[in-house]
Amino acid sequence: MSRLKRATDHEHSYPRPRQDRSAGRRSCQAAKARGRGRWGGGECPANGIGFLYARNFSIGVNIFFDTVRSAAAALRHEYFGQIFERHHAQKKDAPSGTALALQEIIKDAGGMELEIISFREGDVVGMHEVVLDSTNDTIYLCHDAKSRRSFAEGAVRAAEWLAGKKGFFDFREVWRDM
Repeated sequence: MSRLKRATDHEHSYPRPRQDRSAGRRSCQAAKARGRGRWGGGECPANGIGFLYARNFSIGVNIFFDTVRSAAAALRHEYFGQIFERHHAQKKDAPSGTALALQEIIKDAGGMELEIISFREGDVVGMHEVVLDSTNDTIYLCHDAKSRRSFAEGAVRAAEWLAGKKGFFDFREVWRDM
């Protein structure tokens, strides 16, 4: 039986745990503002359910987020940078939610907001690059999704992890435990 089938077929007692993959933080901020729980695993008084938020459910993208967070320290040492993102020609939003997440991570960790340059072309699933440049060297960081499968697998792992839990959780804080 597939992991997705197992995750969706087990018996539920309503209300069910929820997952949310939003391009921005709006849904998380709104959930907190409505009293649905504290950020980072606190109790969710609304119906006693589990809620798991993710900027991106791909494990690879979350590893990339951690790598970028660490590398952003370069901006405090005479580096400057840019974020490049590429997606398929049919993608409507630009910049992508993942690119906006990278921008926020870098601003928080490096103290500087980087420009995002977006491309929409062909059938590119999703490629995100962070380039940090100085007079001495250039650092290139890249995540290139080969298919949408990693996003689906991350979401299934998240649903399995969330089963039976109560509270408001952030995927970036729990993905290592899955």
